[in-house]
Amino acid sequence: MNLPQTETEKTCILLKESLSYLNGEPLSTRLLLEREEGGAAFLTESAYLGERVCVRLGRDPETAIAFFLRVAGGEVTPVILQDVLEDFFYEQKNVKKSLYIC
Repeated sequence: MNLPQTETEKTCILLKESLSYLNGEPLSTRLLLEREEGGAAFLTESAYLGERVCVRLGRDPETAIAFFLRVAGGEVTPVILQDVLEDFFYEQKNVKKSLYIC
């Protein structure tokens, strides 16, 4: 299952894509690198049962990869992705700026 095309794809580089199954339904997850002023930022995009969400993970590659691996494990749906991201950053004690949902 491919994620729907988005505006994000025009400015982002796909680093990793994962397909897992949650309750027998496909869950697609992408790790993206977006070029922006002053550097680059990581994003995770997830699609499940017709719902799609994209969250900005910041500039730290280790944090971005760790979060992507949790999401790609199939335990997170787009509906709860923002809540899981907030919990993850709280655990990491790495909140440098407010969360951004795209």
